[in-house]
Amino acid sequence: MLATILNDLSIQYSVTIEYASEVNKCYIAGRTISIGNYSNPEFLLISYFHEIGHLLITREYIERWEYNTLQIELECWHIGIEEAKRNDILFSDTAIEFGYKQALTYIGHDERECSNWGEKYGKKLFIHK
Repeated sequence: MLATILNDLSIQYSVTIEYASEVNKCYIAGRTISIGNYSNPEFLLISYFHEIGHLLITREYIERWEYNTLQIELECWHIGIEEAKRNDILFSDTAIEFGYKQALTYIGHDERECSNWGEKYGKKLFIHK
């Protein structure tokens, strides 16, 4: 059943899926979503929608937040959850907690979104190293 849902969603969003070996990891490159090994199918599906969030987030949003990776990741989780709702999919609080905990792993990794983030934006932080 999950495979059918993912297939239908992939057609809807014009993405392809490939499977990877990482545990509880999902990522997007271009329009290809790589899905790792999930023991919980709901965690897999919410992660998939998070990657859809990366497709749908606007450049304006990213620039307005000055490439702050944590803010971008949180917004992609939010967009993904909202997009799932548009497809009549609701996630449990446990799955949503899983997603937001994944986002928190990006704390301190702003350079991932913008190679010169520290020198360009870091000095604007209220508290910075």
